[in-house]
Amino acid sequence: LSNLVLTRLLFPEAFGIMALSGLLLTALSQFSDVGIKTSIIRSERGEDQVFLDTAWSLKVVRGVFLFAMAWLLSYPMSILYGDPIFTKIVPMMAIILIVEGLLPTSVDLAYRHMEMGRLTALEIGANLITVISMIFCSWLTGDVWGLAYGTVLGAIGKFILFKIFLPGHGNSFVFERPAMRELLTFGVWIFPSTIATFIAMQSDKFLLGIYVSLETLGIYNIGYFLASFPLMLAQTLGGRVMTSFYRN
Repeated sequence: LSNLVLTRLLFPEAFGIMALSGLLLTALSQFSDVGIKTSIIRSERGEDQVFLDTAWSLKVVRGVFLFAMAWLLSYPMSILYGDPIFTKIVPMMAIILIVEGLLPTSVDLAYRHMEMGRLTALEIGANLITVISMIFCSWLTGDVWGLAYGTVLGAIGKFILFKIFLPGHGNSFVFERPAMRELLTFGVWIFPSTIATFIAMQSDKFLLGIYVSLETLGIYNIGYFLASFPLMLAQTLGGRVMTSFYRN
């Protein structure tokens, strides 16, 4: 629904720019995914505060590292796709990576305990914040920056919602060696899987961005989203529920 509204407010090129910027952030996240959330769900130490603090500390460090990588890659990306806007919009959107890294481990514990009602309500609330922010900002700016501002505001809104409405101990910086070893050893098996999945599912947009205009890419991206919705729904259900279900 949000896409249908936004297509009335913005030109197709804006969706092409956002598609490529979002893909870069997704690629960075997946190419560095060590399965911290899944480790917390499955580990025998999943309730241990030292283990949770170590996991959170790794997430924060990873988020800062990914932010720096996005900043560095924005210039080559602007050359590759022939538009200098990527040098500005990618670093700004990369704030999302830092915000996601700061999410408390109480979120992962809620998945471990299969508190799906509360998690679903919070996710819907966060999505509403994102949609309203994107529509309002796009209405104000009339260009791609409205989408970028709305996405970042949505990520911050999600962080605030989860921080307030999910109980649990606050996290602090801890780097316990046994916990790090367990987290990273398990992540070795996650890493190649996420890379293969990204190449299989997302590489088309990266390649199309080179050979077609950003306007055409924007139209393609919206059509792809609408066509792949059933698949996305099934993947979301599996990713959110089945790992916790198997653990139980």
